[in-house]
Amino acid sequence: MGKGTLIFNNIQELDPELIPAIAQLLKDNTYTPVPRINQPPPPPKTSQARMILIAEKTLPELDPFIESRIKVPPLRVRKSDLSDQVNYYISLVCRSKGLTQPEVTPEAIRRLQAYDFPNNLTELENLIRRAIVQLPAGQPLTEEIVWPSQSKKKQLRLKLLNTLPRFRRFLRSAWWPDRFNYWFVLPAYTLVVAILFLGPPTRSENFALNLFWAWWWPGVLISFLFVGRLWCAVCPFMIYGELVQKISLWLFPRQLKRWPRQSAERWGGWFLFGLFALILLWEELWNLPNTTYLSACLLLLITAGLILTRKIQRTSLWSLLPQHFALLALSVLFWQLIV
Repeated sequence: MGKGTLIFNNIQELDPELIPAIAQLLKDNTYTPVPRINQPPPPPKTSQARMILIAEKTLPELDPFIESRIKVPPLRVRKSDLSDQVNYYISLVCRSKGLTQPEVTPEAIRRLQAYDFPNNLTELENLIRRAIVQLPAGQPLTEEIVWPSQSKKKQLRLKLLNTLPRFRRFLRSAWWPDRFNYWFVLPAYTLVVAILFLGPPTRSENFALNLFWAWWWPGVLISFLFVGRLWCAVCPFMIYGELVQKISLWLFPRQLKRWPRQSAERWGGWFLFGLFALILLWEELWNLPNTTYLSACLLLLITAGLILTRKIQRTSLWSLLPQHFALLALSVLFWQLIV
């Protein structure tokens, strides 16, 4: 064995009987050739080759003789590289079979990124090879072809993005969600609040009050069963927060601070529970579902709270508490002044 580079790929799959010979080669660069039939064993030889071992797990028998290591994280922790790996394996398979390289849909990449790949790149390569074999000529590589094996629960689901291609194109366009929010949701929300303040005070004459209590909140809960969290993208409370944040950054350019995630995860649930309890008491004690201006105050209070949390970042949760309770106190004072 002369000079050069010798690569052992997937060495963890070697026969255990060969591991001592590999260990001897790594230890003192010597090896014993395989003897021929009916001949004495040849003497050990010296190797001057550089050896590279590729393995998906460490081998205790070889670990003491490895001089330098390069640790590459598994595929499950570097999902951003998956798209490049998929295109690489597609090019290899198509080149070996003389096929035209197909396109890969974003849905297929996202479906693969949701999987952890216990067998790492080997499993990904086998998955792509099988998908290329099953792919019709001239068709893109979709989620159903890349990942056809689904549970019975998922097979009963109706995918609106597949059955309604126009809806898919709309969600991918520039109109969703920014233009749609600024041109439709924001004016509609402003109009509803204005009608609650300036319109008739009775529920039978003010359609905005019925829209808010009888259709809005139940509609959000029912729509969650069919479109998931799609409502979160067009929530009018968040739109005002984002708009105020953009205007603030435009007037006073600065670097936004990070959100206190650890404090929010620890105390955020109790904090929101307290706020919802106060809103529930306010609703029951002052008959909000049948009072127009108080319903408008509730909408403005929620909007102001979200604007405040958008504007103040990297602040301790305890410093946010007085500000939210101050908003609640101001809303009660405002109601007393109106009465």
